[in-house]
Amino acid sequence: MLFVLVNSIGLQAQQLNEKFEDTKKGITINYPSNWILSAEEGCEFVLTSTLENDMDRFRESIKLVIKSNDADHNSDSYSKAVHEEFKDSKNYMKVSTTGFVTKQGLAGKKIVYTHSHTGSRLYYSLYYIIQGNVIYNFTCTSTVLKRFFYGPVFDDIIESFSIKEAAQPVALATPKSNTEQTTKPTAATSKPTNKPNPKTEEVQVNDRAPIAVADQPKESSSTPVTPPQKKSSAPVNNGIKPTLELVQPKVHQGGKLLWLEKEITIKGTAKSPNGIFEVLVNGVEAPLGNGNSFSHTQKLAYKDNQITITITDVFGNITEQSFVVERQVRVANVNDTLKRQGHDYALIIVTDNYDNYNHLTNPVNDGETLAKELQNNYGFKTEVVKDATRGHVYEVLREYSKKTYADDDQLLIFFAGHGEYDDVFAEGYIVAKDSKKNDEVKDTFIPHSNLRTIINHVPCKHILLVMDVCFGGTFDQALVSVRGEETDEVDKAKFIQRKLQYGTRRYLTSGGKEYEPDGRPGEHSPFARKCLEALRSNGGQDGILTFGELYSYVEKATPGPRTGEFGNNEPGSDFLFIYKK
Repeated sequence: MLFVLVNSIGLQAQQLNEKFEDTKKGITINYPSNWILSAEEGCEFVLTSTLENDMDRFRESIKLVIKSNDADHNSDSYSKAVHEEFKDSKNYMKVSTTGFVTKQGLAGKKIVYTHSHTGSRLYYSLYYIIQGNVIYNFTCTSTVLKRFFYGPVFDDIIESFSIKEAAQPVALATPKSNTEQTTKPTAATSKPTNKPNPKTEEVQVNDRAPIAVADQPKESSSTPVTPPQKKSSAPVNNGIKPTLELVQPKVHQGGKLLWLEKEITIKGTAKSPNGIFEVLVNGVEAPLGNGNSFSHTQKLAYKDNQITITITDVFGNITEQSFVVERQVRVANVNDTLKRQGHDYALIIVTDNYDNYNHLTNPVNDGETLAKELQNNYGFKTEVVKDATRGHVYEVLREYSKKTYADDDQLLIFFAGHGEYDDVFAEGYIVAKDSKKNDEVKDTFIPHSNLRTIINHVPCKHILLVMDVCFGGTFDQALVSVRGEETDEVDKAKFIQRKLQYGTRRYLTSGGKEYEPDGRPGEHSPFARKCLEALRSNGGQDGILTFGELYSYVEKATPGPRTGEFGNNEPGSDFLFIYKK
């Protein structure tokens, strides 16, 4: 059974002096007297009232679905199931979960969430009461701006709901036949009305929450607006403004940056303990992704372009950040432009000490030396992970997969330690600290195929994987040699822009299908030594070490290294080490 109460009250204190009662199903609920009782296809009944004024375009609503508790849910498990159903929906944001008790003493739970539909952010309060094998599921819908007025009214109506003790479990509602649809509903204490039934259309939100929206002449009302008294169960505005983490471009409030392109992509993350209502960039809504991240592409006119990002939480608290993007035809001095806004990251995973394999002497030293070189001379943000177990390696890679990256951010992932190859599986492996030698099925190792998949899905556009491990060349079957490319120092900014316009998934390994030397204790492996030699060239005359130039150094190591591409690599991609003079 489904019934809908569509509310269009004048925001006055609502007296619930009308009652609907279904003696067969044993349910009773009270509602305001200015709501109109009528019938609608697929519903037990509909209650509607006129719109508030000429500007009002939305009818707040309450819907009840009575369904069988086939999964034997309790209130906690049902709450979890509801959240699981909605969590992957676009623009869904859970706000709160609280308990409530009706006047009859029926205990239930209330889930509050927001969701965008046709450009509008709607506010949903889902009340549910579980009685044996029956779930009474109310969905109350309002606009975000009116939730303070309607939230307490929703609470009052739901709290008036009662079930007769003798009521029997009821089945799920089924659509009425054409003959049945002509039957009008009845109410115990309300009389039939001669008012015309407003024309309504049912709008489906996310295929789960239909909303009755009226299409009828609007009636103006001069009645003063008096919000009902708020209930303690409603979310409380703590007054804390939302915050903005601007990932791209890197510019501060009131700042200015120079740009060469016709458009700019703005990326960031909005945060608020109250929940985010919307993010606007120059008045256009930017859809929210996982973790309230957002992305918006803005067209740019020649010269100055004002960019304003506005974040609003569900209570109407607002934070704004503005900056200016000056679009130029050409940058006269590369040092005057912030064209390359991205950061460079290096995740260095190195293992000296093993539980079941011979210890090594140089991987940790190699990794720490590389990290220092990258940080001091190339401006990389580095993280060195030492002697990691298999589980810890996956945990670290997962953390990097959850980060938000700018389009021209770069990520270098470096492994050094033992490696293995299995002829039966035709698969190469990285040996973790806790990998077991007698593990024939390699459950305790890190397969190259897994590594390819995981790294390919890290949401950074430019990734270079470097492996100084035995059998590292078996990472991919396609071994492609790459040569360097000369740059024009005068047009360095455009060179960087051109090189970073394509997605990068490249790898470089210390040899092929063979064992690799560790090097003398306290020194570096032959492969690491050549990598350091390349980095200490400071990028040559132009200050840029390309992937091809890096390979020209390490290809002299013995055994010879291998290079290639994997995953979503794009033709023309590159990975740059830009020397910070």
